[in-house]
Amino acid sequence: MTHSRSHESGAFINASASCPPEESVKRNVPDHPGSDHTEAIQTAETDVVLTRLTEKYHALGRQTKLVADYVLKNPKSVVSLSIAELADQCQVSQFTVTHLCKTIGLSGYQELKLALSRTFIKPLENIHEEIGETDQIPDIATKLADSHISSIRFTQQNADMQQIKRVVEAIAAATRLDVYGMGNAGVAAQSALNKFFRLGMDVRVPNDSHLQSMYASLLKPGDVAIGISTAGSSKDVLDAIRQAKNTGATTVALTSRPGSPLAKACDLKIITTSQESMYRSESMENLIAQIYILDVLYVSIAVMKKDLFLTNLQKTRKSLLVKKV
Repeated sequence: MTHSRSHESGAFINASASCPPEESVKRNVPDHPGSDHTEAIQTAETDVVLTRLTEKYHALGRQTKLVADYVLKNPKSVVSLSIAELADQCQVSQFTVTHLCKTIGLSGYQELKLALSRTFIKPLENIHEEIGETDQIPDIATKLADSHISSIRFTQQNADMQQIKRVVEAIAAATRLDVYGMGNAGVAAQSALNKFFRLGMDVRVPNDSHLQSMYASLLKPGDVAIGISTAGSSKDVLDAIRQAKNTGATTVALTSRPGSPLAKACDLKIITTSQESMYRSESMENLIAQIYILDVLYVSIAVMKKDLFLTNLQKTRKSLLVKKV
């Protein structure tokens, strides 16, 4: 659905005036290999995208021009936006964003982001944004420790404790808890299974997208489903959460994007915050923040149900005695 928008108002100026001349988005690429050769080629790939936008600009429709304006003015920021967030920024539909990408010969929005990221992400930033080529092992160890600690601290300082309290109460009252996550978020989901079953709960953490939707369809009012996605745009997780919501279960988003499709789809949302790279959705800082929040939920419920927790703890410890030599 295309959002309404007042004529030529807000952040965007007149479309024809905002389109930069073609030469403003071109850079020279050296004809010989060297230390900067790869970077120059990657920059050229971005320039091809921006040049195509410029060439096609005057043939675009009014809504599509809004997206083109934003990309041409803010190519670096586009790398960190989901398609839903870019559509919101431009006050257009997600279809309009996809249409623009296809108009300039791309398969879709992800290919646009990839092309732009090749210019704006330095090679080592794909490993970790704070690590430099001259760093030694002690430097790397210190920087990673600081970064991981900061991800927890930033999340703790910015978390909405009222939302967390409501999630704790919902899980404590539930008979079943589903947790959905794909990729790195699936690791966080698995950590939830390893915690919450100790409270005597029926916990399901399917790692197959089909199973996620099928499990979700069998939830009931009073059950809880948590969807974990850093960008909040994982289609598999979003599909499962929507299935869960249709059953009347309480749905919870664990994401770093408060305006994401996942956050908007859920009854409750917990936002993780970190200073890690905007570009690497698989980064460890996001995973650490997600596991930290799940731990807060688990320990809070364990305190509420102390007797049950201690009883189950003794049972599980006893069951492992035969596993030790």
